[in-house]
Amino acid sequence: GIPGPLVAVPDPPSKWGLIIPLIILVVSLSGLGYLALSRSSARGIASPLAGDPGATATVGEPVPPAATAATALFVLSDADGAQVGFTVVSLPVEGDPLVVFIPGHTLMEVPGFGLEPLTAASDLGGPDLTRLAVENLLTIRFDQVVEFDPNTLANIVGGLGPVTVDNPGRVDRRSESDRVQVIYPTGPVTLAPGDLARFMVSRGLNETELDGIVRRQEAWKAVLAARSTVAGRAADPAANLDDLLDALALRAGDIEYRILDVTSLGGDSEIYGVDRSALPGLIDRLAPERMVKEKPRIRVQILNGVGRPGIAPAVTELLIGAGATVELVDNASTFDHETTQVVYYRDDQIDAAVAVLDALGTGELVKQLEPLDVVDVTVVVGSDLVSRLESGSG
Repeated sequence: GIPGPLVAVPDPPSKWGLIIPLIILVVSLSGLGYLALSRSSARGIASPLAGDPGATATVGEPVPPAATAATALFVLSDADGAQVGFTVVSLPVEGDPLVVFIPGHTLMEVPGFGLEPLTAASDLGGPDLTRLAVENLLTIRFDQVVEFDPNTLANIVGGLGPVTVDNPGRVDRRSESDRVQVIYPTGPVTLAPGDLARFMVSRGLNETELDGIVRRQEAWKAVLAARSTVAGRAADPAANLDDLLDALALRAGDIEYRILDVTSLGGDSEIYGVDRSALPGLIDRLAPERMVKEKPRIRVQILNGVGRPGIAPAVTELLIGAGATVELVDNASTFDHETTQVVYYRDDQIDAAVAVLDALGTGELVKQLEPLDVVDVTVVVGSDLVSRLESGSG
């Protein structure tokens, strides 16, 4: 049978857990989106290194399609090491590349910790948890995850010399004498390689995070345009950062830039909620082979039925490839489950439940007659799944 009332969670609870229904309601009603003005290590963090650009493209020569498709997550860190910028890159074999900026203060399910701003994921579980949170949201896997700190950003453009960026808005600050000082004026700004990161993370006195993202977008445009003059043939953009950047540079004029569709949740702090209604279309662009319109995202709840803290991230890793997104994490009523249960609630959810069961590689299907509208499938983790994960077969 299915466990009764839920009990305390060994996975740390989220301070946002009580407002999940409110957020879902606000985002669903508003649907307000913001648009921008206009797989190194498959499971970890890579450091960008300058490489031999190789043979360059001839001006006027048609840009060849990418040798392989690639998806990447770029994580921008400031001088103190704090993660402040999150950018998803999709390079298709054919068609236009897509670059999506995710506001750091966007609330999303951080597996094992509940609903938290994306900026908190690294503090809670390191870089891998940041990756997992974004993969879970988008139900795609990244070929590369690359952390850009000020030094690595400087390495990228070091051989290009100063880069001129069209700054969309003045960046100012208030001095100790209470005077407003302009750091970067509106319009063309020429930046030395070592100044690029500072420009990317800068925000003016009255700017929102979204304003800062538009500035970051313009910086990436300038970097890729400059790199296009020396970019070589990109042999393996899915595994090599230099190849990925070269492939993007060669198609710099065709890149579509977006900001993730979000809604301001108001209050005293700058917090955003994801416009879930816009996600299927975005996933179609990021990973066309997913065919999200024909196979909707599977909303999953994970219940810990073994009492093992921290099990949710490992289970989430298994589910992403099935097109599932973890929406809720909690405890089962008891911790003595030997067999993992994959629970569905309506007959039209059985295909989703089977997909989840196949992704887990163990367990049994259970139909529960009492409906549950907020998720499609519930996974009650049993000791069989824990054994599979510990053996490395997951």
